[in-house]
Amino acid sequence: MEQEELIGATRRDYESLQQEMNRIQAENESAKEEVKEVLQVPLTTLLLLRETQLLCIVLGFGRTSCQLRPEVSRSRGKESR
Repeated sequence: MEQEELIGATRRDYESLQQEMNRIQAENESAKEEVKEVLQVPLTTLLLLRETQLLCIVLGFGRTSCQLRPEVSRSRGKESR
């Protein structure tokens, strides 16, 4: 009888530990996804910036005039109003 009680207690402990491990694994996966999202945002931003710079070079704008271009277009937009 005592052996059956020990087996039952061991099974309950195992199930409890299994549930805790599953919870921790789920938290770990969630944290990994958050890290991926955070790391992808700056990369995407850098890629867009680089693409814009390359487009300016291909179109024959210098880097300085390409960077000033949005400022010029903003000021022209205000003048035409």
